[in-house]
Order: sequence, then C-alpha cells, then structure tokens
Amino acid sequence: MGRISSIDRLPAEARSALQGWLAEPGITQQEAKDRVNDLLADMGIHDLQLTRSAVNRYDIRMREVGQRLRERHEVAEMWIGKFGRMPAGQLGQLIIQMVHGLAFDAGVQLSELEMDAENMPGTVKMLKELAITIERTERAASLNAEREAEIRREEREAAAGAAETIARQGGMSKDTVEAIKASILGVPSGS
Repeated sequence: MGRISSIDRLPAEARSALQGWLAEPGITQQEAKDRVNDLLADMGIHDLQLTRSAVNRYDIRMREVGQRLRERHEVAEMWIGKFGRMPAGQLGQLIIQMVHGLAFDAGVQLSELEMDAENMPGTVKMLKELAITIERTERAASLNAEREAEIRREEREAAAGAAETIARQGGMSKDTVEAIKASILGVPSGS
C-alpha cells in the first residue's frame, strides 16, 4: 500500500532547508541528505531519516517542476517581447491551457497513487478540487470567447457607423451606404 514519503513527512523548516541545499550547485544530494538528517536530529526527530533515493526522487521531481515553470515563463516572455504585452484574449487562452496542463499532470499523478484508508480522503479532495478547477477554467474560456465576440461586434458596428457617416457626407446613394454597412457588419445587404 502507498505511504507518505519521508520528504512529505519533513517539518516545513527541514523541507525548506533541503530545497535550499538542493538548489546550491556546490552541494551534492548526499550532502543535502546528511545535512537534513543532522537537522532532524538537532530538532529531536529521531524516527525520520532521509535516504539517498528519497532525496534523489524529490530533487528530480522538483527540477522537472522548475523546468515546466521556466518553459511556461519563456512562452509568456516571448509573447511580451513580440507584442509589448500579451493581448488579453491570448493571455487568457494561455492561462487556460496552462491550467489544463497542470490539471492533466495532477490527474496522472493521482492515477499512480495506491489507494488506502490513509490517503483516500486526501485523494478524493484533490480530485474534487481538480474537477472544480477544470470546470472554472472552461467557464472562463467560454466567457472570454463571448466577450471577445462582443468586442468584435462593437468594433464592426462602430466602423460601420463611421463608414456610413463618411459615405453620406461624400454624397453616396442610400443603397451604396447600406451595402457598405452590410459588408462591414458581415450581414447580407438590405437586412
């Protein structure tokens, strides 16, 4: 049956120290493990000792998470560099895609867990939160698409109004003005 990893059982202070030591290029995983075990002993925690394999798995997992975050940051930076700032609709779509990616990753990790009485409540809670997150991002995507369509409609109406005013001032016939408006609005002429 699945058990909580020794890393997950670390007190917050010890986990934070481990993360800092693993981030230091001059400190090996073995040294980080030894330092955490010494820190645990200093804290009076003698029933918890990290193994080299636990530290290695944790380090690999944290580096993968860091790499994914860096990649997502680079994509955002590319948009910012290209457009000066990311257009709101595209930023929203990027965020939604990122949340979907994170939800997928979390779902894969949850599917790999062995269920037992100890981790079942937490897993059910995570699945519920994952479902809520996906539902909210889908709703946000739908609202975002609706808002973008409304903005485009308002822009077309404003352009049609401006074109109508200029065409009438230029002496165009009513039929020609209506045809121009219809073309801008994307509706059949005479509607």
